[in-house]
Parts: sequence; C-alpha cells; structure tokens
Amino acid sequence: MKLNTDGASRGNPGLATVGGVVRDGQGRWCGGFALNIGVCSASLAELWGVYYGLNIAWERRFRRVELEVDSELVVVFLTRGISDTHPLSFLVRLCHDFLSRDWLVCVTHVY
Repeated sequence: MKLNTDGASRGNPGLATVGGVVRDGQGRWCGGFALNIGVCSASLAELWGVYYGLNIAWERRFRRVELEVDSELVVVFLTRGISDTHPLSFLVRLCHDFLSRDWLVCVTHVY
C-alpha cells in the first residue's frame, strides 16, 4: 500500500489542514482523509498528516506501507529521530509508536 500525506498552514503558524490518500499496488484508491486542525506551524501540520495517515493504515490492517512525505524535515525526524527537547518531539514520538509496531513501513521523501 502507498500512503501519501501532506499538511499545510496559511502562515507559519496559521490555520492548518492535513490530508492523505492510501492506494494499492495498482494505484487504486483504498481510503483517504482531510482535516482542519486549527492553528499550527507547517512542520507540525505535516507531522499530524503522517500521524493520521499511519493511524488509518494501521486500523485498516495494511501491514506493508510505503509512506511518502513531501517534507524533508519530517522524513529526517521519522528516520533519524529528534531531540526530546524539540517542540515537535511529542508528535514524532507518537509517529514512532506507530512505526515500531508489527508491520513494515518505508518512509520516503517525495517532491
């Protein structure tokens, strides 16, 4: 399964939304989401998009997932970690909780 997520804010910080789509190996739609999440930074919105996307993929029992994210910073946080004192560390930890479960998730950056 391929999971593409995105987050955006109007201003930084500003009103923010997140969304994502899940597709199978043939590109067929298997699910998606779009949410208004209030006021936050662009990076926080990107992370919320990843979190909601991983949650949906896990709940639907997809166990091999390719996660594509357009934020290089978020990909670094997810693959290399983040300092516990960083303001976004709480959400990165929530995402890592999903990533450490019994499934295969490959995180990649896309433009």
